Amino acid sequence: MFVKTYYFADLCFKAVSTIKTVPEFHGPRFSAYFRFACKSAGLIFSNCCVGVMPFRYGSSFIERGETLRVRLVLTGEGAEYLSRLCGALYTTCGHGAFSSESLRLAAVYDGITGEEIDFSRGQTRLEPFNNMAVANEVKVLSCFEYFTLDFFSPLRLLLPAGRKLSSAAKIDRLCKEDYFSRDDLSLLHIVSSVKDLGEWPCQDETLSAVPLPWSCITQWSLVKYSQERQMHLDGLTGQICFRGRIMSSIMAERLAAGQYLGIGQNRRFGNGFYQITELNPVRKIKMPKSPIFE
Repeated sequence: MFVKTYYFADLCFKAVSTIKTVPEFHGPRFSAYFRFACKSAGLIFSNCCVGVMPFRYGSSFIERGETLRVRLVLTGEGAEYLSRLCGALYTTCGHGAFSSESLRLAAVYDGITGEEIDFSRGQTRLEPFNNMAVANEVKVLSCFEYFTLDFFSPLRLLLPAGRKLSSAAKIDRLCKEDYFSRDDLSLLHIVSSVKDLGEWPCQDETLSAVPLPWSCITQWSLVKYSQERQMHLDGLTGQICFRGRIMSSIMAERLAAGQYLGIGQNRRFGNGFYQITELNPVRKIKMPKSPIFE
């Protein structure tokens, strides 16, 4: 199923000063920090990383001494040069609120195994993300009569083919709050949109057994890249509950993997990550607490 190999590196930072200007979603600020660090290290961020998943959300001050965790979804090139990127994070300053002047890299962990990476001992190997990492979640997910997708970071997902007008503004081509409650096949659109898993081999029998949207508590969250650059990264956040058992093992596997790989646009800015809340007791890979509905 996995057509590309990715690795998860969880970077833990300690705030060396209080950060008072904090947006609700931290993905764009972390993304800028990593981009500048890659540049100073002679790396291309887009070649090294496909996704940024912060573990902290909310506009409350980041207090001095507070620890922040953020996950990088790395390509093979990113995993190979992770130590170089981390080294650059110590000296990348003067580029926004998130920099070495405000955050100090304290530790790096393998996002899958949870083991700390010690670069001083030449330890650089990360565990690849594969179907075994979510096998237990897939097994449990297939037993649920109800399950909930919690989009804790803004989802920017294009409407299905035939539902969007090519002449419409870019933002009007995205799935909005009412899409998932109105389309009985909306779960299939999510499954087929999971990144880097290849084409979804949907069969006719799958269409007749797809779980249906049961409840939808969502909102459109406004996100900007920075105060200086007004590029919009707005998206849908909230919870969507589906009713019905997942009869396809491939569908269950894609849904479980999608939690960690993300769906939709702008993953490198922290967009498009979700978690299936009913899987929290059995998941092996650490995930953030939802900032929206707790």
